[in-house]
Parts: sequence; C-alpha cells; structure tokens
Amino acid sequence: MVKTHEKSRIYAVVGTNNVKNIEKVVLQMEATGQISGGYLIYLVETVAAEDYDRTTAEGRAAAAEKELKEYKEAFFETTDNLNAEKEALEELLEQARDAGGNYRRKLNEAAQENAELRKALIECRRILGELPPEIERLLNNEEGEKDNGYTCTI
Repeated sequence: MVKTHEKSRIYAVVGTNNVKNIEKVVLQMEATGQISGGYLIYLVETVAAEDYDRTTAEGRAAAAEKELKEYKEAFFETTDNLNAEKEALEELLEQARDAGGNYRRKLNEAAQENAELRKALIECRRILGELPPEIERLLNNEEGEKDNGYTCTI
C-alpha cells in the first residue's frame, strides 16, 4: 500500500467491524491475506477529518484556479486571433477602398478625355465639313445613335 495523503497513517486492523468504528476518514483499505482470530487483517490508511476536508478544499481551489487559467489562456488566444482577423479585414477594406478610388479616378479621367476628344472632333467637323464615316459613326453613337455596333458610353 502506498500512502496517499501527507497527514495520513497506515495501520493494521483485524476484521471489517473495526474499520467501521474508526472515527477518521478512511482513504484506502487493502486485505493482507493474513488471518488473526478468524478475521482477515487489513491495512488501512486514515486521516483526520479536518485534514482531509482542508486538503480536499485546497484541491478544489487549485483545480478551479487551473481551470480559470486555462479559460483565460483560451480567451486571450481567441481574442488575439479575432484581433488579427479584424486587422486583416481592415487592411482588405482599405485596399478595396484604394482600388475603388483608383477606378473612379481613372473613370473620371477617361470621361474627361472622351469629352475633350468629342469637342475636338466636333470642331474638326465644323472646320472640315464632313469627317470620315468611321469617325462620324463614333460621334453619332455618342449622340445616341447606336445602331451600327459602336459604343462609346461610360
């Protein structure tokens, strides 16, 4: 038998009736295989009730502290993961905003360039009279005639 409590005692008891009369907490009991007076002899480990209760309470407190520590670690790990994910999503959002801003800027630049080219073509038409058919089709498409396959709208 191995002692399981620092304040316990191990001793021999003859018969199970004597074990029932023990006023201490029985931690473990083991038959020795020997007989005395017709009764089996047992090794019994006992501890005073106040020592057992205190140790048990200390054990529960230690277990609760360990569980709390594990919970805190898991909580902080989850929080760290969520913060990292949030930062990554914020970076993606910023990139999307930048890309959208660039797209709008390029779109505005293209629209402005198209407007300037249109003005230049209209001025050419005014000066030259008539323009080549392809250019006339482009000008007409921008003016709303889209029957010949060219599209120049933005």
